[in-house]
Amino acid sequence: MSMAGRSRKVKASPSENSSDPVENKQFDDVSKNPNHYFSSSLFFKMTAFITLFLSVSYLVLKFGLVSSHSDESDGSENDLQKKVVTFNSLVKLGHVESNFRLHSQEAKYGTGSGQQVVSSYPSGSDTDSFWVVSDSHGANLSPHGTPVACNSVISLQHLSTKHHLHSHLHESPLSDQQEVSGFGGHDSGDNWKVICLDSKGKEAKTDFWYRNEKIMLQHIDTSKYLASSKKYKYPEPIAGQLEVFATNKKSPEAQWYTKEGMFFPYLPDEL
Repeated sequence: MSMAGRSRKVKASPSENSSDPVENKQFDDVSKNPNHYFSSSLFFKMTAFITLFLSVSYLVLKFGLVSSHSDESDGSENDLQKKVVTFNSLVKLGHVESNFRLHSQEAKYGTGSGQQVVSSYPSGSDTDSFWVVSDSHGANLSPHGTPVACNSVISLQHLSTKHHLHSHLHESPLSDQQEVSGFGGHDSGDNWKVICLDSKGKEAKTDFWYRNEKIMLQHIDTSKYLASSKKYKYPEPIAGQLEVFATNKKSPEAQWYTKEGMFFPYLPDEL
């Protein structure tokens, strides 16, 4: 879905449990038969975890993916080059202010676009926080392991649902800012500019997006920044998760970094 007209204003607030900003058919019958739901949910989550584990193991063996936790710094130029974020790698983006992770799942907004919910999630072990660093909509495909340059335009594809990180002119359900969703198609609303930051949150004078360094993601269609905030917590069925939205403010709420990941290596001579 690209630049659709604005949805009706949503009166939901972080403290109002009477409204339901999130709806999903898998939650409809929980109150009627909770044991059935939770046993089914556990089965599907275990199946998804096993599938993801096998997929990542295959990528490690076939392409030589390396984990961000396995890197040991020796201070050399080659060492720094190994720490860039590369195309087609798997990442978990950490939110600087809350330390939550960018997250999505098979739940739909009950307002606005009705598309898949994107949120911030507190746990690092959930597989639904993995995103694939992909080329922007309309761009030529980059080879595996190509470094992501600062100020380049990318898209992020949610690993388990294949939806793209997306924004458009709908209001977000809690903060009444711009909605961020998971879009099942692929269009210009999926394009985000990588703005590299230094330790003080100012735009950095570096060439590439480095792991564990701060960035902002600016939405190309609307010029707003991907953000989250502790002020906007969802109620059930995703209680404890934070709203993700797009804002025009360059604040710590709009700063992210690669919390964990599996990265395709590349040859430094090809830079």
